[in-house]
Amino acid sequence: MILCSLKYTNHMSKHKSHVDRKRNEYGNAMTKMRLGKMERLNKSAPLIEYNLESFAGKFEIYDPNKKKGRKNNIYI
Repeated sequence: MILCSLKYTNHMSKHKSHVDRKRNEYGNAMTKMRLGKMERLNKSAPLIEYNLESFAGKFEIYDPNKKKGRKNNIYI
């Protein structure tokens, strides 16, 4: 009985890791897509839009989950 419960616990933790890994892959893909989109937008935007004297080289990417308490701000 004890061996059975240990096996079940290991299976559950393995499944949790699998889910976390998939979630991480999804997050990485979303980040890559957002970075590509920001690079395209910045290349196509006219330079007069930016104040180049105060420009620090960082673009904040719009995060729809920012108001939900998630802390995954991305800076270039």
